[in-house]
Amino acid sequence: MIKRLVLVIFLLLLVPVSALAQNTSVQSEPADESAIFPVPRPNVNTFLGQKHDYTVVFRGNGESVVSVRVALANNTESELRNVELRLPDYIKTSELLAFQVIREGYCLRYAQPAIYSPGVPQSCEEYSEPDYFQGYGQNKYQKAVVEVVGDTLKVTLPTAIAKEKSGAFFVYMRAVGFAKKDLFGAYNFNFETLKVNESIQNLQVGISTDSDLVLKGAKGEVDYRFEDTSTSLMAAGVSEKAAASPAIDNFYNQIGYGSITKTASSLAALESYKVSGAYASTRLMLYAKEILVGAVVLLAVVVVFLLVAKVILRKGGKKVSTPDQAKEVVEPKTLQGGTFLLSFLASIVSSVLIALYTAGLLLVSRLISGAQYYDYDSQTNIWLWIIIIVASFAVYAFLILGPSIFIGIKRGVGWGFATLGLTILWLVLLVFIVGLVIFLGGIGKYEPPVPYLLEGGLGPQKAD
Repeated sequence: MIKRLVLVIFLLLLVPVSALAQNTSVQSEPADESAIFPVPRPNVNTFLGQKHDYTVVFRGNGESVVSVRVALANNTESELRNVELRLPDYIKTSELLAFQVIREGYCLRYAQPAIYSPGVPQSCEEYSEPDYFQGYGQNKYQKAVVEVVGDTLKVTLPTAIAKEKSGAFFVYMRAVGFAKKDLFGAYNFNFETLKVNESIQNLQVGISTDSDLVLKGAKGEVDYRFEDTSTSLMAAGVSEKAAASPAIDNFYNQIGYGSITKTASSLAALESYKVSGAYASTRLMLYAKEILVGAVVLLAVVVVFLLVAKVILRKGGKKVSTPDQAKEVVEPKTLQGGTFLLSFLASIVSSVLIALYTAGLLLVSRLISGAQYYDYDSQTNIWLWIIIIVASFAVYAFLILGPSIFIGIKRGVGWGFATLGLTILWLVLLVFIVGLVIFLGGIGKYEPPVPYLLEGGLGPQKAD
């Protein structure tokens, strides 16, 4: 009896264990499927409009080299093969080239192998839709047909874009009419983007010039190595079928960058964006108008000061009513002429000495700054700077106020103020001249954030 009771209890204990095992096996069956949770698709928002990027390189002869990259979505009910862009009616184009961009999507789902082996690559079961609104990626390029009919740039894509799909292409061309030469030899440009019958959600324009030109508003001179882009694109090895090209990759990925970059967004249909500026072969030609205005203003200040001084000299003399008084006036007038000459020379000498002392002070400060890289006592440097600052206050006060006080004591307070005014006037003139020389000497070159057309021989050729 006891044996039967033990057997029944043992069987009752086995029932929930087996049920739990069956439940566990049922829940683990989906794990055997070859499925991985898909990667979220990027939010491109193609319904907001197209995306345009421009790179414009201005030449020394007024010509411009324009590269435009267009990403668009086909929101129609049929395939899209023909794309039209509206050109400004005041430009003339030449050397047109166009390429369609063919891009594959990234893998969303990999096949689950029966036996995992690190040396065997996994096959992809599902790809995402290609994202043409991103600039970088692995692309293939297929030559497209491009022509200009009136003011319309027509691009015929070799591979049609299916409905509710996206695509991209880029156009290279030379254009004349965006830049005009002014009276001083500089070129004023007004670049206008192309118009389309759809809205444009994002637009970026990069403006550059040849390396031997100066672009107004740029942070510095960019030393680009330019060659002929059209020849390089034609010789890039792209056939009638879609093919990869590292040279075109480098060119395509850098469209939209330049020494000056402008952006715009939410452009309506048939709306364009304009970028204005100027460039020249030298800074003197580029800023000639501003320099001329500054020189005229400075000359006007000098003339006004001299006229005021002349009026003061005339009022300083005594009125002549009798011959005896005329004899008495001869000596004061002669004295006033000598005082004016003394004040004039003293102000010039004072301003020159101030300029020389400032130059020496800059040299000493640079030497002290360079000495800080060696094992010098920092406490000594601090005391040295304090001495220099205190001494400089004394020297500047003496050079600016000393001649004025001396002449004021000897010849009168009015002449003292006149000497002080002349000294300040010459200092302003020296600062203007030195600043102009430094500015026209140029600013140091810099490396651009994205080297534009440096590799692959894709830059435009220098103008003759």
